[in-house]
Amino acid sequence: MIRSVFLRRIIIIMLITSITSALLTYILFNWASGQNFAVGKDLQVLLVSAAIASVLMMLPVYFITRQLVKPLQIMNVVARSMGQGDFSVRADSTARGEIGELAQSFNDLADKLSNSISELTIERNRLREIFDVISEGIVSIDLNLKPVYSNPAIYTLFESAKRKNFFTERLQLIPFEEVWQDFQKSIDNGVTVERTIDLRDNAYLVTVVPTFDSNRQVTGATGFFRDISESEHLEQTRRDYVANVSHELRTPLTALRGLVEPLADGMVRNEDDRMRYYGIILHETLRLSRLIDDMLELSRLQARTIAFKTFPFDLNVLLNELKAKFTPIMNDATISFRIEFKSGPCPTVMGNPDRVEQILIILMDNAKKYTAAGGTITVSTELNKEKDVVLVSVKDTGQGIHEYDIDHIFDRFYKADRARGKKGTGLGLSIAKELLNYMGETITVQSEYGEGTTFTFTLKCVHGTMWY
Repeated sequence: MIRSVFLRRIIIIMLITSITSALLTYILFNWASGQNFAVGKDLQVLLVSAAIASVLMMLPVYFITRQLVKPLQIMNVVARSMGQGDFSVRADSTARGEIGELAQSFNDLADKLSNSISELTIERNRLREIFDVISEGIVSIDLNLKPVYSNPAIYTLFESAKRKNFFTERLQLIPFEEVWQDFQKSIDNGVTVERTIDLRDNAYLVTVVPTFDSNRQVTGATGFFRDISESEHLEQTRRDYVANVSHELRTPLTALRGLVEPLADGMVRNEDDRMRYYGIILHETLRLSRLIDDMLELSRLQARTIAFKTFPFDLNVLLNELKAKFTPIMNDATISFRIEFKSGPCPTVMGNPDRVEQILIILMDNAKKYTAAGGTITVSTELNKEKDVVLVSVKDTGQGIHEYDIDHIFDRFYKADRARGKKGTGLGLSIAKELLNYMGETITVQSEYGEGTTFTFTLKCVHGTMWY
């Protein structure tokens, strides 16, 4: 069976030509016989010769035509393979003439397409690798809001916001219906849509960008999702810090202004009253100075611009000296004060004795502030052999800390009992924690409201030292 349409048409034309030639010859032969011409036998011979010539001519024409059609058939196969994405096939370019040139053009086209698609594939894989490792979530959808690509980050980004009652696949991927409405808006209007999603514990920045084809027709949209919880928390911390600083500075400044103005106007004539005003002004000035010093020290600690050395020192000596200093102060406040060495004398520890003393003073001042007369403050040490550290604790029998305050007790300017008007800047515990962080140590707090509080921090033991 001859499959080539081109070859079949040539053979049909040849057959029609041969049959037509034979018919014309036959008609002429009959006409000549009717006219009694003497050419009857000659026409019969001519008719037979024409018929034989036609049959003999068909064979070489068939093979010649087949040779012409074969390269075209191969190019057709090549074109089909290229259409299916196989650019490794090649046409036979050895043929002469226009067919060989056409085959070579096909091969050149296949080479260029193969190179272009290879480069596009490399770029696509490179972009996909980038998208797969970045922390931002990425989702691409088509015109029917069906996801066509999503990177791994998107599956963990909204983990805390997902709920089990999300039955639809798209809400399992992005659990916010308003975001899918943004996708639809971006596709319908061909515009970029931005949105910030604020939850109780997280915040997300969502940017939806439409995707276009070469004719600037919208083919879908791509959403970019970034967790901005940390930046939002830092911004809130900054706002709180500014507000707290303003509040803490305003209090002594207001008091100073209220005292200086009547003195400047000559309204305070009694010498005892003036001396009392001067005493209050001095007290508020010292308070303001302490606040500024604490703020500067805390800022330097957090920025790591303050420097101090750590070295082995004797904690026993430091605690005994501290006991001598604080016992009279505690006696004046009618508070029982004692130091306990639960594991016996302490081994040599690593740290900075001046800074450790500062931390202990902060903790004891804090304990004294919240412990009523007749209460007890205990500084104790205990060796933790498993972690090779000494645990230093400051325990009081004061009012304790509410459970909803205890997580914020080390925050700057945080005061657990503002209503009772306790003095202080609210920076002491923050400074203590930063000093311990600087030395590579930790501090914890345990408290039960109404029964007291215990602060415990660690000091590393120096290896190779003996007990005293």
